Amino acid sequence: MVAELGASYTRGLIDGGLLPCAKHFFADGNVLYGTGENSEGEKRLIDRGDARLSEAEIQDLLKVYQAQIDAGVKTIMISHSSVNGIKMHANEKYISILKKDMGFQGFIVSDWNSIHNIPGDNLKDQTITAVNAGIDMLMEDSNFENCRKYIVDAVNEGKISMDRVNDAVSRILTVKRKWEL
Repeated sequence: MVAELGASYTRGLIDGGLLPCAKHFFADGNVLYGTGENSEGEKRLIDRGDARLSEAEIQDLLKVYQAQIDAGVKTIMISHSSVNGIKMHANEKYISILKKDMGFQGFIVSDWNSIHNIPGDNLKDQTITAVNAGIDMLMEDSNFENCRKYIVDAVNEGKISMDRVNDAVSRILTVKRKWEL
């Protein structure tokens, strides 16, 4: 039912000239109580937690996003949460499934400042991990210039391939051009 209703809503937004974004890829509603992360000086019991799922449960959740892709969604936002212990902003496996196996042609956007919550010794390492995992656009409120520099530096250092950058830029510009954003 969620897949059907979500796809209908997406088609309605597109028909109305809007560009919908499917959120939050994926399992954000399946996190276990008590697995949330510490943030802003407080322990969050659910927010940004871990969803521990079987392969059958994962396949059921992916069907919702497949319905969104089939309905024409061109942007998908990654979840702050983790799936089976791996933060989604660093989860190359499932981002790759979206792009390769599920046929998603749009672009993947991070959630607000969420790359700061993935493994890495510093923001540069986190930026590299997120981009290499398949995130095409980073939603950074105050560190966007640093992240841009980190991406350029990482390409020059051989830590991010030009193919990966070209894929991200191509996906973003294709959507922007089609939607005249």
